[in-house]
Amino acid sequence: MNAPAFSSSCRRWLAIGALALGASVAHADVLYDPSTQTLPSQQDWVMVDFLGTAQVQNGLFNLSSTGSNSLKSGIARTDQTIDSDTGTTLNFSFQTVSESHANANRAGFSVILLDSEHRGIELGFWATQIWAQSGADFLHAESASFNTTLLRNYSLTLQDGFYSLSSGATTLLTGAMRDYSSFGSVYTQTNFIYMGDNTSSAQGSVKIGAIGLTTGSGGTVSSVPEPATLALWLGALGLLGARRRRLN
Repeated sequence: MNAPAFSSSCRRWLAIGALALGASVAHADVLYDPSTQTLPSQQDWVMVDFLGTAQVQNGLFNLSSTGSNSLKSGIARTDQTIDSDTGTTLNFSFQTVSESHANANRAGFSVILLDSEHRGIELGFWATQIWAQSGADFLHAESASFNTTLLRNYSLTLQDGFYSLSSGATTLLTGAMRDYSSFGSVYTQTNFIYMGDNTSSAQGSVKIGAIGLTTGSGGTVSSVPEPATLALWLGALGLLGARRRRLN
């Protein structure tokens, strides 16, 4: 299935997200446009803890950590304002090609969205289910049965202490925002956006389309983090992997 044409349906989708937060104050930014046939790293994303494979094909970013559970691969950035008081929505297109996990509390593809006080949510995506990581013990929490093997548009919102995930007009998950900071320095990052496989207990192959951010505070894309900051990310994710192995 081909990705939606970014110039039409994806831009309309971002605009709808802006309206949902209030047209008078909302601001939408394009964070990744795969129709350019360039990798996220060429559009201000950072390839974090990258041991898998990545390529752009037919207007979609193909990200894979298959072959071994120990492989981890993801993309991240911290150059946005994630304002959970006013409300911020991460809009993304995504499709699971394959996913397997050796632990029911892990996923081969996850999305993390943390606000300016490192509060937010981590969602795990299986082929037939989407679920949230709990805050106290980092285990499988609230979940929804959903077919993620089709290319769909998703919207993940943080606002007033709660998160909400929807696809189209369907609300899939809602719950309280979490503070995961006790589980490693990655989770102390502020304004943190992550997509990928961040565990040594699962593997996955996914296709990612357009990514955008809608915020009521009018945040805009700023510069790429400094190299020193990126090095800290890489080290932190290594520590996170060690921490998670102790939890598995």
